[in-house]
Amino acid sequence: MTARGIVAFLKEQGLNEGWNKILEDGKRQIISSLLSHHPLDEVAGPLEMSEDEIIRILQ
Repeated sequence: MTARGIVAFLKEQGLNEGWNKILEDGKRQIISSLLSHHPLDEVAGPLEMSEDEIIRILQ
C-alpha cells in the first residue's frame, strides 16, 4: 500500500473526521501499523510521502 493509498484508506474509513483528536504519536502508530501490515509492492517503489506529510494531509 503506497502512502497515497494509506491516506485514501484512512479517509474511506472515516478516520480523518476525528483525526485532530488523536495525538501525534497515535497518528504515527496508525500509519506505522498500516505500513507494516501492508508492505509496499516492489513494483510501486518507495513511499512518495513521509509519515509527517501524510499527517499534514489528514489534519
